[in-house]
Amino acid sequence: MADLHLFLQEMQRFRASDEARERLVNEVLAKYSTLSEEHFILKNDYASERDIRRNYQSTVEEKQSLIREYERQLESSSFVLALIDGDGAIFEDALLQAAAGDGGSEAASRLYQAIRNHVAAIYSNSGNWPVMVQIYLSLDKLAMKLAQVGLLRAPQELRAFAQRFSVNQPLFSIIDVGQGKERADHKIKGNFSLKVLLSGALTCVTEMLRTFSDNPTCRHIIFGGCHDAGYLLNLEHFKHNPSKAARITLLETTPAYRGFAELSNFTRARFDDVFKTGPLPDYAPPPLSKSGAPANGSISIAPSSNTKTNTKKKYAYYNKAEQRLDEALPPRDPAAAASLEARMKKTGKKMCNHWHLGGHCENGKFCNFQHEPKLSPAELNALRYKTHLGHQCALERDQGYCPYPDNCHLRGTHGMDRVKHVRYDKDGNADYAP
Repeated sequence: MADLHLFLQEMQRFRASDEARERLVNEVLAKYSTLSEEHFILKNDYASERDIRRNYQSTVEEKQSLIREYERQLESSSFVLALIDGDGAIFEDALLQAAAGDGGSEAASRLYQAIRNHVAAIYSNSGNWPVMVQIYLSLDKLAMKLAQVGLLRAPQELRAFAQRFSVNQPLFSIIDVGQGKERADHKIKGNFSLKVLLSGALTCVTEMLRTFSDNPTCRHIIFGGCHDAGYLLNLEHFKHNPSKAARITLLETTPAYRGFAELSNFTRARFDDVFKTGPLPDYAPPPLSKSGAPANGSISIAPSSNTKTNTKKKYAYYNKAEQRLDEALPPRDPAAAASLEARMKKTGKKMCNHWHLGGHCENGKFCNFQHEPKLSPAELNALRYKTHLGHQCALERDQGYCPYPDNCHLRGTHGMDRVKHVRYDKDGNADYAP
């Protein structure tokens, strides 16, 4: 019996050992299964990350290739643009006096070299950038003035100058904006649109500056308009943006208006061998004439018989928002206003404001408006009332208030700033109002 008992105990130990071994094997198998599953997940994650990384790398390489291509295209398409208001930036005397010969060609060569040297000092890679020059001016009007002051022998020489200027450099153009004025619409606030009297050159240069200032292929702009304060408003939104301002050079010919000195972020340049540094004279200097035949060979200067009449210039004033500010007029005579309307109705023609109010009309006998007979003082005052229509609410201007604040078609001018900011003369030249 003792042996049986021992066998049973030994059997119990075997069974306990088998159970422990089975539990161990089960635990090992369970852990293996868990590790195998985790390994499978990690393997898939790795494969996914590898594919993502490869796709990302491929995308990066593709984008880098595109960027290099864009940079190559940008570099190959890059150019420098010069926008110049030719009504104020006048070519140097010697160039104009040679207008009938090679003056225009020489002017283009000098200007090209001056721009090329200026841009090379800013950009080291600008050697292959083409230079485009657009000069806007009233060709016939400027030609008459240059002939008047003795810089041209005849007004027709300026056209020959412009032709040779453009032929010398394929991307150089002198663009005639015509005589007279253009009406430029400027959105002020809300839906109110105000008509502002601007010169044709100012309007064209302003629009070109707006168009090309955000063009990435236009790497640099030479802006020649510092003689006219009318451009200050267009440069206002550049002066606090150093990156944009750095792409614009202010070309100074005649002394710049004081407002341009406040534009500190802009580069400045002068091309004194190309453009005059002073304004045009009012008239040609008197010729030197010999008084008889003096023994000592001295020459006396004969005074000019033509003396300029010192007439006070007239201006149109505007506030900072570019709203026209009209001075109050004397009371309008109803009879004179009726007479004026009857005269226009009878002839079917309106009055020529330039002739009756300005004393001169460039169109002369070809004008489509009435010049004769002369208006009476009361009729002139009535005509001034008509020219002021549409600038601002006359009731508020003359009475201090408008009784129709909700229905007035000029309610956009109610409460307008009455402080004079800029003024324009009859030639469209602007400066700060005194």
